[in-house]
Amino acid sequence: MEEPGHRVWRTIVETADERDATMIVLGHRGGPGLRTSLPGSVSRAVVAHCERPVVVVPCEREPRRYRRGSTVKTK
Repeated sequence: MEEPGHRVWRTIVETADERDATMIVLGHRGGPGLRTSLPGSVSRAVVAHCERPVVVVPCEREPRRYRRGSTVKTK
């Protein structure tokens, strides 16, 4: 059985091929630290397996609700 992440990138690439898309534009949420600037596994797989141009656009990060090392206050 194929993993869900594999189905997602494969479906994106196959749909782009079926529709003869000029390019694929994907967003990614990023993550903490260095991961913020790196595309996720779906984006990476689309870029690796697609023969047409792919643009990966970082989405706006959500503001942190607390700082690293701080404690969460409870009532």
